[in-house]
Amino acid sequence: MRETNRISNHFQKDRLKIARMAKGLTQTSLAEALGFSRQYMHQVEIGDRTPNAESIEAFADLLDVTPYFFERPVQHLVTSDEVNFRKQKTTKLQFENKVIAMSSLLREVAGEISNDIAMPDVKLTQAEFTDIKSIEDAAQLVRKELGLGVNSPIDSVTRVLEVCGVICVNADNIPEKISALSVDLDRPLVIHNSLNEQLTRTRYDLSHELAHLVGHRGITTGDDETERQADKFASFFLISSAAFRANCPLRGRGKINWSAMKEFKQEWKISYKAIVRRAHDMGLIDAVTYKNALIQLSAAGYSKREPDEPDGDENPKLIHNAIAAMQNVFDIYLEEMMSKIGIKPAFLEALLGVAIEDKPNLENVVMLSKYKVEKRTAS
Repeated sequence: MRETNRISNHFQKDRLKIARMAKGLTQTSLAEALGFSRQYMHQVEIGDRTPNAESIEAFADLLDVTPYFFERPVQHLVTSDEVNFRKQKTTKLQFENKVIAMSSLLREVAGEISNDIAMPDVKLTQAEFTDIKSIEDAAQLVRKELGLGVNSPIDSVTRVLEVCGVICVNADNIPEKISALSVDLDRPLVIHNSLNEQLTRTRYDLSHELAHLVGHRGITTGDDETERQADKFASFFLISSAAFRANCPLRGRGKINWSAMKEFKQEWKISYKAIVRRAHDMGLIDAVTYKNALIQLSAAGYSKREPDEPDGDENPKLIHNAIAAMQNVFDIYLEEMMSKIGIKPAFLEALLGVAIEDKPNLENVVMLSKYKVEKRTAS
C-alpha cells in the first residue's frame, strides 16, 4: 500500500495515538492487526508519514471511530500530572497512557454534550491539607456547602460529585489494584473500577478522589503523604468525628457486638474494617480489641469482601441523563451526537463503561429536573 511522505493539513497524528491508547493498544499490536509494520506506525504518529485514505479507513474501523475523527485538532491532551492515582511499581506505562487517552476523549465528549445541554457548573471547595484538623475541616466544609448536614449519612457520593460538576464513569478495564482515579481538568473526571462491586468500598474510593480534587489541585499526587491525606478526608467526609463518637457501638475492651455494628454499617454505609480502624484511631477501643476485630474479620474471610453491604446507588448518571435529554427533548441521537467528534457509539459506551439506552424514558432519568435544559442557539 503506497503512502506519501508529504505532511497533510488535515490528518492529526495525535488523534491516532489517542484512539490507539484509549483502546489499550500498542503501536506494535495495532500495526499487526492492520498488516503494517511497527516502524510505519511510529512514523505516522510522529508525523513523518501521512496515511492515505485507505489506511485512515482501516484505522477508523479498527478503533471504532470515523475518518473525520482524525481531522479534528486535539483540544487538550491530558498529562500524567493531571491524573491522581497511587503510583505503583507494577503499574504499566500502557495503562497510564490508556487513562490519559480515555480522559482526553471524555473531556471532549463532555464538552460536545454541553453545547446542547447545560451541564452543572464545576463547584469544588478548595482547601489546603496541612494537618488532621485542616483535613476534617475541609471535609465538613464540603458537606456544609452542599447542604449535606454535618452529622447525617450521605445517600450517594456519586451524586455529590456530579452535583459539583464532576464527570463520573465506571470502567472495567482498570487493573484490580487501582480502585479509582481522578483527573484534574476544567471539568474534573472520576473513573471508578467497576470490578469493585462493594458499595462501602466504592463510597470510600469516590470520597478519596474527591479529596484529591478538593485539596490537591495543582499538586502531584500518588505518594504516601497525599494518599494518606485523601484517606483521612474520605473517612471524615463519610462521617464526622462527632457523629462517629456519638453513634459508634464500639467502646473500650470486650466482646464486639456485631449486631450493633451491622446497624451502624447499614446506616452510615461504611465498612466494618473502616469502623474498627476509626474507633481505634479515636481511642474508643484499645489495641487488643482492634486486633481481635481484625482477626475475626480475617478468619471469616471478610478482609477483602465483607457481608451486610447496605443498599445504595453509586452508578454515574450525569452524562447518561444528558444524553437521554438530548434524545428525548431534541431528537439528537447518540450516533448523530458522536459524529460531531468522530467517535462511534460503541467507543463512547466503552469509555462510559455502560450501554447507552436508545431513547430512554425520561421518567426514569434521575436528576434531570435539577439541570436547566437548553437547546443550542443557532449561530
